[in-house]
Amino acid sequence: MRLFSLLASVTCLAGVGLSPAVAGDYSINQRIDRAFYVEASAGPAVLAVNFDDGRVTDIVANTFWGVQGNAALCWAGVGGGWLDLCGGATGFVSLGGAEQLVPAALGGGATSTDIQSYGGYVQAKAHLGRVTVAPFAGVRHISAQKATGTSLVGDSGINTMAVFGGSEFGVRFMNDRAELGLRGEYGQANGSLPTEQFSYFGGGAFLKVRF
Repeated sequence: MRLFSLLASVTCLAGVGLSPAVAGDYSINQRIDRAFYVEASAGPAVLAVNFDDGRVTDIVANTFWGVQGNAALCWAGVGGGWLDLCGGATGFVSLGGAEQLVPAALGGGATSTDIQSYGGYVQAKAHLGRVTVAPFAGVRHISAQKATGTSLVGDSGINTMAVFGGSEFGVRFMNDRAELGLRGEYGQANGSLPTEQFSYFGGGAFLKVRF
């Protein structure tokens, strides 16, 4: 629910931020004049999980499609005007349960898993003309509820922390007030349960607005 509230806020802010009546020039020089600015983004995303335990791979879904949202406060004009530094919050929620058929040797049946994640990150944003390249790193909490039709698997879920890093590639428009781009990240979790020991890759597209 927290992520959906964020997405609703992004939609409202996009309407205000891109309105001709209030849209100013968000060039690099004007970002420096403001010193700080806020940005928010949202878009479709996928989370692909690689469990360390092969048995878990056979009983829990590995690919989750959903929506990701980010919001950050940025310090503009570092490094002679071409570099910004940001700190923000991120969230991901899968849409619909990801199903996995369980082999007969492991009890048969099927599992259905919903996954959610939220965390924080720091980011450096390099402005190269209209293009932005922005590496980031952070920590996120990952949780999942797993319903199952086999007694062998049980109803254990996922509740662990993960460290991650990645980068964004975007193209700015509307006087730098909006950006379309792609995001990719790699993360590693090391919880106490077999279902909480995994690496993952996350990727997606986003629409970002600044205000």
